[in-house]
Amino acid sequence: MRKNGKDIQNSIVRCVLGTNENKDVIVNQTMMPFNAGDIINVMMAVEKTGEGLGIEAIRTPGRPLIPSIIFSVHKIKDGAEGRWISSEKGTKKR
Repeated sequence: MRKNGKDIQNSIVRCVLGTNENKDVIVNQTMMPFNAGDIINVMMAVEKTGEGLGIEAIRTPGRPLIPSIIFSVHKIKDGAEGRWISSEKGTKKR
């Protein structure tokens, strides 16, 4: 992952798929502060040119879609002015 064009330390996830039949879901749980206007990039790479990334959402009959990447963002607080409560129905400022 990158924040404002710089690699985020300790945010690398490696998944090796041996064949087209192998499947996996990548999860990254990097915790860090962000500010309004920050740009976050999810970066991907392969070891050999032309081998493909293997990004595929998986559909199975009668079941919900399985994503290939899970990315979550949580707002913990809004600056120094106060904390946001999101465990209750809706979000409100305390």
